Amino acid sequence: MRAFSELKRRNVFRMAVLYVLAAWLVMQVAEVVIGLANLPEWIGPMILGVLAVGFPIALVFSWFYELTPEGVALEKDVPEGASITHVTGRRMDFVVIAILAAGLLLFAYDKWWVPAPADASIAVLPFKNLSADPEQEYFAEGIAEEILDVLARTPGLTVIASRSSFQFKGENLDIKEVGRALGVALILEGSVRNENSTVRVGAQLIDAEAGTHLWSQSYDREFEDVLALQNELSKAVVSAVSEHVRLTSISKPRAPSVEDPEAYAAYMRGMHAKRLQTEAGLRRAIEQFEKAVELEPGYAQAHAELARAHLSKIRSHEALESDAANLAAAVRHAKLALTLEPDLPEAHLAMAYISGLDGRFDEAIRYLEQAIHSNPNYAPAYFLLGSYVGSFFQGRYAKGRALWKKAQDLNPVLAGTYWNEANILIAHRELDEALEKIDKLESISPARAAYQRGYVGAIDGDWADGAIGALNALQVDPSENWMWRVLANYLARLGLEKEVRAISRPPSIDALHIMGMTHEAATIAEKIVEENRPITGGPVYSRKLNLRILGLALAAAGEFENARPLLEEAWELSGHRVTVDGLFRSREAAALIAIRLRSDIKDPADKLIVALQDDARRLRDVRSVGGLSYNVDYQEGLAAYFDSQHQMGLNLIAQAVDQGFYIWPNEAYLQELYEDPGFEPIRRAQEQRQARERERFLDIACNENPWADIWLPREETCQQFYAAASP
Repeated sequence: MRAFSELKRRNVFRMAVLYVLAAWLVMQVAEVVIGLANLPEWIGPMILGVLAVGFPIALVFSWFYELTPEGVALEKDVPEGASITHVTGRRMDFVVIAILAAGLLLFAYDKWWVPAPADASIAVLPFKNLSADPEQEYFAEGIAEEILDVLARTPGLTVIASRSSFQFKGENLDIKEVGRALGVALILEGSVRNENSTVRVGAQLIDAEAGTHLWSQSYDREFEDVLALQNELSKAVVSAVSEHVRLTSISKPRAPSVEDPEAYAAYMRGMHAKRLQTEAGLRRAIEQFEKAVELEPGYAQAHAELARAHLSKIRSHEALESDAANLAAAVRHAKLALTLEPDLPEAHLAMAYISGLDGRFDEAIRYLEQAIHSNPNYAPAYFLLGSYVGSFFQGRYAKGRALWKKAQDLNPVLAGTYWNEANILIAHRELDEALEKIDKLESISPARAAYQRGYVGAIDGDWADGAIGALNALQVDPSENWMWRVLANYLARLGLEKEVRAISRPPSIDALHIMGMTHEAATIAEKIVEENRPITGGPVYSRKLNLRILGLALAAAGEFENARPLLEEAWELSGHRVTVDGLFRSREAAALIAIRLRSDIKDPADKLIVALQDDARRLRDVRSVGGLSYNVDYQEGLAAYFDSQHQMGLNLIAQAVDQGFYIWPNEAYLQELYEDPGFEPIRRAQEQRQARERERFLDIACNENPWADIWLPREETCQQFYAAASP
């Protein structure tokens, strides 16, 4: 008690309260000054650290020293009865009250008198190229893109992605209309003239609702000073924006990782070519990014974009034989970019995609979270993160949908969000809502919308609708190369082998399985694996996927001894998981179960059967594309049949086929099932559906054929159709 009384007498408690309140006031002032003066962000934490260190010092000072009329003196040197700590304490109380009153007034002012902050959202339109040379378009776009990047890394500011804002390029639209279309409060536009080694840049910040100019500035520089100009302009724009919206902090332009103006120009030419979204543009982009890193090997941003361009080249399916080389290049440049600039969001995105290709989804998610931390307005990262956690792999649909919504807000023309949501809704037969998503998708990607309208029918076994949807999509956009494989698979379900081979040389592995040509599928799969190519035709997948698909192809062809080690390794690499979280699928699991049972290895087979059953139950509870009801029925049916519950298995498989599931007709590992008398009605039902859907499709293809400019059925196919239709 005496110690407590002494602490109180020496005003130690009062000093603690006073110091905390004074420190709070200092931090409030510092925050305002740092923002207004555009000072480095580290100053705030530094001040806080100094104040924290000063706190115990102030308490120690209060204990050992006392304020006297003659000045500061050691407490032990103050004569008994001469102490005035009670007077000092009252003065300290007044100071505390004054600070509290000031804080209360500040709170009231901020809450009731200060106008509500303006909507902190902005779109950067592509800058106009005022140069005589139209080839300078890349430079004008690049300036705008770099400013957008700086703004995007500003916490509290919503920045629309360039893919959405740049759609207004060349259009003479009213600023108010643009603002409403993009849902933003501010718009930045500008112009660039790059002639005779001189660069002139003008920029204007506009209130989108009122259409009034809030800020404008112009700059004249030599081309050699373009990097300094870019930095200066970015700072000015961020400062102008901060004057009109209340931001939690102000982003500073990052120190450029390039010093050579020619390397910078090559980078901007590459970005311009990439935005064309054509195969020729992609080749040009890679060429320019390679030139940029050749001129300046330490150019992190160029390495990151080069990695992303190689990944895009893989997805374009332009040259499947080069996919392995493209993947290796993407890995090399993405890792180098992260080494040079560890916080670079584009590099983290590239690494996330690479990790996802190999099924390392937890790792991919960490990369994406880091990308978002570095750039809170990075729409591609939100989209891919939503796809990983909410769609195919981890089944957290609600979280995935929220991430897709964020991506859509940042990039309103992003087709992938509507595409993914529609696929999941179709899988779960919520068709009305799915069609709403498809309607929204149509204005962004009419080809994909056309395909999905066909998919709505195909999901119920109307395979003709699937083929029609694929053809409609190809008619809208023939460059959607992957759609030809989709078309081939639907034609295979219709039993149109000659048409499949005419558009796909060689046919896809899946198409061959669908048509029962298992030995040919195995031969092609082996050749592709030997050549280190993606066994599915793209996008690139890992050795894990090649192992499981080649193993399945060999098992289907009856080559059980060759299939077994491949399927066993794939099962180990998948972490003993089927579908949602792993890359091991129900057909591969069934093949491995059958092989294990043939080898009389009962216990491991039993464990795999349980895994198949558990995964099916999980799929029923998880909203994902893999959660198609007939997929789950078939999976549970196979598990039951292998578990000697033959009738239950047959009932579930029959239920799946009735809903539209297609059973591959000639899989050697399912020979016991095929030979079961109870399977014969299931086979007949599938054959009847196939005949019915083939007739419905050929009635359109051979008579009306609205796709004659891109695809024709073979003449003999139509002759056979006419002959069969004749009375």
